[in-house]
Amino acid sequence: MIGICNVVRLGLKDQSPKPNIVWNRIPDEMRHKVVKLALKETELSPRELAVTFTDRKATLYQRLRSIVC
Repeated sequence: MIGICNVVRLGLKDQSPKPNIVWNRIPDEMRHKVVKLALKETELSPRELAVTFTDRKATLYQRLRSIVC
């Protein structure tokens, strides 16, 4: 059984503030697709690029869903 002194000692131990996993990192495959679209559609603003990218993915999902269902 761990005593209260040991718990306090563990809580005060120096630790790295960096998390092991970054929860909001874009996977490399997805990042490459976004960059490819950005290089193709150079006139789009970042917001328009994001909307275009998500709309294309949604359209693909809807097509696949209509085929399967």
